[in-house]
Amino acid sequence: MLAEAELYSLVSAHLAPIAQAMGVKVYDPFRALPTDDKAHWRLTFLPTEPDVLELCNGGSRYQWIAQVSIYLRDGNGAGVFLPHIKAISDAFPFNTRLSAHSFNFQTTKPPYASALVAGANGWFFRPVNIRLQLIH
Repeated sequence: MLAEAELYSLVSAHLAPIAQAMGVKVYDPFRALPTDDKAHWRLTFLPTEPDVLELCNGGSRYQWIAQVSIYLRDGNGAGVFLPHIKAISDAFPFNTRLSAHSFNFQTTKPPYASALVAGANGWFFRPVNIRLQLIH
């Protein structure tokens, strides 16, 4: 879907300076995990079922969850996730608008962090979910 591709570009561009300030890179989910860093973020999108509006024209609200997974190596404790979570949450407060050529998106809820997940090869990750809606 064209809107989702545009949304990926917008969120990536919005995250880039925040990640740079945190000293991490943002990776596409379809690229191999880096082996030489101790921290990075991965950006993925989860489409949700459209909410049908109760209007005469039967329109729909298209929504996605932008998931920024914070990956850190073990041995540093769970507290190291908190500055990353705060930076991402501060960058996408409720009602944040992202606009491009023909699409406008808006956050519909504050970002929320999911539980810590143990990954392979000493990696741990914690997803931060950002709910976005296409605005017509």
